[in-house]
Amino acid sequence: MSQAKKLMDAFCGSIAAHGTTTVGRVGRNGKAEAKSMIVRGPLTDELVQGHIEGRQGVGSIPITQDNCACSGLWTLIPMIST
Repeated sequence: MSQAKKLMDAFCGSIAAHGTTTVGRVGRNGKAEAKSMIVRGPLTDELVQGHIEGRQGVGSIPITQDNCACSGLWTLIPMIST
C-alpha cells in the first residue's frame, strides 16, 4: 500500500471538500507567507502524494458526510509503531 493511501485511510473526512495551503516567499525574518483555503472536491491519492513530495500542502476536513467527527490519531498509532 502506498504512503498516500495509508494517509488517506488514516485521515478520513469529508468527501465534499478538503483544505489546501500554498506557501509563498520567506521574508528576511524567516517567516513564510501562506495562503490556506477550502477547496470543493474530494481529497485524492494524487493530491496527498503531491503533499508527501512537498509540492502542495493539503489536509482532510475531519467531518464525515454523516456529520461525525473523525481523527487519524488512533489509526496512526499502529502505523507508527510498526
